[in-house]
Amino acid sequence: MKSGLSVSETRGIIVNALYTFGSNMSGIFTSLFIMNNTGSIRILSLYLMSRYVLYPLFFAIGGRLTSRLKASAVLAIGLMLIVVSLVFLVLFGTMIQSHHALVYVFGVIVGSGEGLFWFSINMMNQNITTKESRSMYLSVLGILNSIANIAAPLLSSLILMLTPTDDIGFILIFQIVAVLFVALVFLAFTISVPIHPSRYTLKRLLGRSNDKQWNYVREVNAVFGIRESFFLGLSGVIVYQSLNYEGTLMSNINAFFALLCIVAYAVAGKLIRRSNRMFWYRWGGIALTLSVLALGFSTSIRGVLLFGVLYNLGLPFFSNPYSIIKMNILSDYQNENIAGHVIVLESFLGLGRMIGFGIVVVLSFFFSEAMTIRIAVLFFALVMAVLLRVVGRYHRVRDQAVRESLGNTG
Repeated sequence: MKSGLSVSETRGIIVNALYTFGSNMSGIFTSLFIMNNTGSIRILSLYLMSRYVLYPLFFAIGGRLTSRLKASAVLAIGLMLIVVSLVFLVLFGTMIQSHHALVYVFGVIVGSGEGLFWFSINMMNQNITTKESRSMYLSVLGILNSIANIAAPLLSSLILMLTPTDDIGFILIFQIVAVLFVALVFLAFTISVPIHPSRYTLKRLLGRSNDKQWNYVREVNAVFGIRESFFLGLSGVIVYQSLNYEGTLMSNINAFFALLCIVAYAVAGKLIRRSNRMFWYRWGGIALTLSVLALGFSTSIRGVLLFGVLYNLGLPFFSNPYSIIKMNILSDYQNENIAGHVIVLESFLGLGRMIGFGIVVVLSFFFSEAMTIRIAVLFFALVMAVLLRVVGRYHRVRDQAVRESLGNTG
């Protein structure tokens, strides 16, 4: 049996880890930069809609392209589009205050690139690893991603501390990340990814079917997308405002939260078992629900710290069981149209995100920004409660189906 990692696996890990580092440096600050230059939660939410609505479409396009091009080429194309979006923001960022439509152009470009990137990186991680190397690959990747999660906000904090204003610091961060991603484009082209061509259809998977398991997982993914929309957009803005618009302080706190999250993931890995999975899932979900309420109704550094501690301690116990359940479901379809199943799940996740962003947009037409935030926080806390119940219900249904299947074959 071969020991160690292959050249392609090593390069794949480097691409994954450096992308994590770059996206953590620039990710939250794109939303804050847009918020600073538009002063509108509505425009920020519409920007997020223009960005994430394209994920399912470009997942599907990525699936078609991989049947004609190397997976590494599709990955590189996605990265190039992300670079173009950052260059666009650097060149035209100062014009956003008077030309708000530029925000949506940026959202379309970056959403297209990220859709291609995430589809191809998921396929690449699957195809360049083997059963023998996968454990080592994921372990090394997890360690490097953890380091990136801590290092990125610390470097961002240093940059913001050395620049006269946060907006100037944001632009410099975007420039650094663009250069980093250009290097990743060239590295991506050197990765040799085995080709496993397959045909898939989406129409049957999108419609309601007699497959209760598939219906449940689609619905759960949509509700999960609604929940996720809060943490993709509104939470970062509330934290920034609660810290009196101090980007340096926000970066330092994010580094602390990243370290806390790493510890929580390590503990979750030791505690979560098949027999107690839903117990920890419920407690993780309760912690996340309380974190949303803490952030929304305590606009001070104490509220931010309470939010961060609850969120980062609860996230592993909530997301690990959810991810395991979803992966187990997909494994049931691994011999039939797996790419189609992945794309449809992404479509339902995107639908949920659009609903979440859309709720904030609608509220902004009727209420002030402060009231919009408070009502939205209550809505997203309710969504968390619904998600806890829906996933718990699905888990019971799946267990019953497994027992019946074993009884029929016994």
